[in-house]
Amino acid sequence: MLKSTRLGARAEYMANYVLSHLGFTVPVPRQEDNGIDFFCALSEETETRVFSGTPYVVQCKSGETRNIEYGGKTKLGDWKSNEINFLFKLKSPLILAHVLVPEEKVLFYPLAICRFVKKEFPSCSKIVIEYLVEEGGSEHHQYDINNTKAIKNWNDAGGDGRVYKIKLQRPLLSVPISKLKDLPFIDQVKRILEVYIRMEHRNIIQDELSWPTFYWPSKYSTNNEEITYKWIHYTDNPELTNPDRILEDNGQLLNALAISYRLHNRIEEFDSLNVILKNLPDGHKFEELRSKFDLY
Repeated sequence: MLKSTRLGARAEYMANYVLSHLGFTVPVPRQEDNGIDFFCALSEETETRVFSGTPYVVQCKSGETRNIEYGGKTKLGDWKSNEINFLFKLKSPLILAHVLVPEEKVLFYPLAICRFVKKEFPSCSKIVIEYLVEEGGSEHHQYDINNTKAIKNWNDAGGDGRVYKIKLQRPLLSVPISKLKDLPFIDQVKRILEVYIRMEHRNIIQDELSWPTFYWPSKYSTNNEEITYKWIHYTDNPELTNPDRILEDNGQLLNALAISYRLHNRIEEFDSLNVILKNLPDGHKFEELRSKFDLY
């Protein structure tokens, strides 16, 4: 069999080998492949045990391709809305791994910037994510999600009929096979990954809580722990934000904060927050706390 016909399989073997040095990794069988190639978790080690740490998922790419596409049309002309839904509804942090087989190296890219499209253009028809394989970086990167154009011959197949292009920065991490036995290097890679993955877990939770905000890595260099994370309030459109829903979904958090203010005798802050808590629906108020902490 020609080597070129097995490049994708060899790349996945290499990615699996590299990922296994960062923690636990489970390859997804090809029959179950829906955009995820590996379920992973960073490992936490003690002198006698290895524990499963922060979970994430990986999509693996290789070869000359320097982009990923979600959405668009099938050969039959049907809109591939399932790919957009996969990206927007995923409840696990997604990382792109590009495998350079000849160089025996795996590059890792953060995909949090897809949230710019998700938040502002949730009915998009197609997303194209372009990336570089050259290492480096450090400059602040502004993601221009207005770089969009109409899809030719779309004919109302679904969505808004437009394609959105996202240009990634350089890889967040570059892990050559030759350095897998370098424990300080592997520990550094795991620390960088953990910070990013936990940030994405936070973004996922904020989605569930209807928060109109998210974080993304704005400035970084490959394999450098000095990363600038920024957050953004993604819209000033009142139709896309619902203060009553945000208050309701975050009632427990606000109650806990109010009680903490009260316990620390920070009465002015407690009183200010209590004014807001009075707007909570009755089903979200804690009656047993009403008299004890003068809530509501």
